Amino acid sequence: MIKIVLVMLILFTSSLMADKKGKDSCYSVQIPYIESSKYDDDCLVMEIRKTQRVRCGCFKKKKELKKRYLELKKLYDKVSPVKTFSYRFAKKQVISKQLVKPIKVKADENTTQPIEPIKAKVDENTTQLIEPIKAKVDENTIQPIEPIKVKVDENTTQPTESQKDIAIYNTNLVEKNNHYFISLSTGMTWLNVYKIGDLVLDTEPTTSAFSYALNGGYYLNENIFMSVDYQYSSTDNIAFHALFSTINYQFKNIYVGVILGLNFMQWTNYPIDTLSQKDNGSSMINGIQTGFEYEIFKDIKLFVLYKYINMEYRTLIKTDTIKNMSNIEHLGEQDFTIGVKYGF
Repeated sequence: MIKIVLVMLILFTSSLMADKKGKDSCYSVQIPYIESSKYDDDCLVMEIRKTQRVRCGCFKKKKELKKRYLELKKLYDKVSPVKTFSYRFAKKQVISKQLVKPIKVKADENTTQPIEPIKAKVDENTTQLIEPIKAKVDENTIQPIEPIKVKVDENTTQPTESQKDIAIYNTNLVEKNNHYFISLSTGMTWLNVYKIGDLVLDTEPTTSAFSYALNGGYYLNENIFMSVDYQYSSTDNIAFHALFSTINYQFKNIYVGVILGLNFMQWTNYPIDTLSQKDNGSSMINGIQTGFEYEIFKDIKLFVLYKYINMEYRTLIKTDTIKNMSNIEHLGEQDFTIGVKYGF
């Protein structure tokens, strides 16, 4: 009973940690990333899952988000509101503004006119309106050139102002990164089984089995995620039910983690007829795991996983005489599984 309470406390504490991290979020505006470009002071270039992203502002209120969104949509075509982690903006980077400052040019001996900032083409699919440029007509007059619309291609259509205003309310403000995931896997389990004593068994304990696992988890940030797992494995004479939690560190497609939980063992077929027997047992487990994952479709990844788990089961087997006894010990297992993970 104490072991079960400990496991539940571990899982409860992990959930509180994930919930606290999840609440530390804010609204931001995502704009296109252009290499070697300069952005406004509140815009940060950040790498999320090996992809460069530019996000401007960290707002707690949607009213503030809307104001910044309307400012940026005049400069960029692909602008979208997102929900992101606040800690990303704590790592402040010094980034210059996108627009150059006005340059003073001399029109004639007595007049100095500023050249207005020029808004540049953002990417291949962006059509930007170039602001009026002051041009010299004669020695005493400076006239503005009319705004010029730049055509990107024949298939580019710019949304109207009203369409952009409506978009902010119809957009699901979800982080582009998937926070949660579930996975299914299957594979092989190899048990570390030891027999102590001279008793001859009718059948020797099986040391390999098929295993099946289901888990769900949460990304605390780009590199650290946790999960709660259930795994079932069964040999010819024993069934195992494992419930455990993991915390993992991921770099690129590879991750490593630690395991802590509880395992239940049940004899389904005793290796010999005995005078007394105990069908069930439980053991605290701990271990390590390492895995590799690869994205095969959007939000779906294929992964392979290796686990080593320590456990401690000791089954005492005796017949009609007290001298004729044996112990069967299960002290660990190794698992190799393959599965699919869905992020959302």
